[in-house]
Amino acid sequence: MDFFSVGNINLDITFKLHRMPSLDENIRTSESWIGTGGAAVNYSVATRRLGRDVNLVARAGRDAGKLGLLDYLSETGVNTEYVRIDDELDTGKVVVLLLLDSDSRVLITYRGANDRLSLEDIPCSNRRSLYHFASVNPELVIAFSERCRSHLLSYDPGGWVFNNPYGVIDTAQNVDILHLNRVEYLSIRERTHVDLDTLHVTTGKPPIMTIKRGEEGAYLYWDKRKYSGHTESASIRVVDTTGAGDAFDSAFNVTYIETGNPLVALKKAIAAGSLKVTRLGSSNMPSKREVEEFSANVYVSRVDLD
Repeated sequence: MDFFSVGNINLDITFKLHRMPSLDENIRTSESWIGTGGAAVNYSVATRRLGRDVNLVARAGRDAGKLGLLDYLSETGVNTEYVRIDDELDTGKVVVLLLLDSDSRVLITYRGANDRLSLEDIPCSNRRSLYHFASVNPELVIAFSERCRSHLLSYDPGGWVFNNPYGVIDTAQNVDILHLNRVEYLSIRERTHVDLDTLHVTTGKPPIMTIKRGEEGAYLYWDKRKYSGHTESASIRVVDTTGAGDAFDSAFNVTYIETGNPLVALKKAIAAGSLKVTRLGSSNMPSKREVEEFSANVYVSRVDLD
């Protein structure tokens, strides 16, 4: 099965700080990272590190060649032939400020060419494929599902939960896998009064849903049942949480396709996300071997639905 990752491509610049600077202050750091980021890129690199070929679908800007982003992705093995270059806007950029010994962060974002991604940019493969949509408008996901009905669709809405929560709910009827984190899940319930637990139990939609819960692990909703996964390892030192959700999504999707078992996929996903937070840089992803070994520390059990 082919893998596609649809979403944003950015130049990411990350700084680790002892504290956040005040206005007009010049503050120094001893740790920094510059690289290619964006949720779709992070997912693509993670998928490639897990040993699978992956096609990135995105919009880069007129400065992409100068920045060397596509060259880097090609070197990692990510197929970039579906990355369209926009001649009018620059590539998206994100500055990430991280506090030492904390998972707190500040993101400064320039979206640039990312805002021009459209349905026409997304190829409809003639082979059955898994398409993962990362931090894109839910209306784009729904439009693609209606145009290309034979593929498996995975969706992690990211910030679109806050911009278009009802659209995210609508995608539950159109996608096979919905990935959320705890804050996004609670925001949907608070703003729309729709309980996704109940939606899954009564309709079976989406067929698979995960709720990422940070250091507490993750929930899986599958076959109208709820499962909890967590790690017993207490040695995880949080360095940078940026991209951890993308590592989780990738490991879950890849393992699910390879095994057909969402419970095994949950173990590998939690392992991948746990390993990612120990590394500086949004697309600095663990290898397949590392994920396999760490997944021995992850335990999954069934829990009752309230």
